[in-house]
Amino acid sequence: MITQAEYRSAIRRYRALFCYGIFVGVLFVGIPIVVLIHIFYFPDSLAATLSYNIRNVAIGIWVMTGVGALGISIRAIYGLLVKMAAYKREAAIYFNAIEHRIHAYVVSKMHQQSIGADEEDKYHAAFDFFDGQRKSFIVNASQYNSLIEKETGLLIYKQNGMHLFFGDFHPQR
Repeated sequence: MITQAEYRSAIRRYRALFCYGIFVGVLFVGIPIVVLIHIFYFPDSLAATLSYNIRNVAIGIWVMTGVGALGISIRAIYGLLVKMAAYKREAAIYFNAIEHRIHAYVVSKMHQQSIGADEEDKYHAAFDFFDGQRKSFIVNASQYNSLIEKETGLLIYKQNGMHLFFGDFHPQR
């Protein structure tokens, strides 16, 4: 499940990428248009005295960079929409899930460290139920640290089909 922190981080990244793309797109598409208008309406100006080839190459580079930057903006908008749709879909699965309260014990915990800067560490916890079932959940860092292996208690979780969501674990003392 996409966490709220991942969702906010993605929105910040896509928003910054979108603003960068719009800025560069306007800068590199707007300037050639202004230069072209200036050349056509004021042919005797300094801009018109530039050689024909240099002017075309410069304008071509400006336009290509601007189109690329606008493409970055469009990709950022698309990425943001895809991330929002995934978050909403997973939120709908979570809110329609049935809550279960069952006695279980912690079998194992696993910490998976991230390699890249964009990724967050992942924490997993596996529980055995007294009827023989075993279920594994993704938990956050504080939940991971509060769990002790071989501890028995009340497990609260939600399930919607194959989707499992850890709620809380109250150990029996």
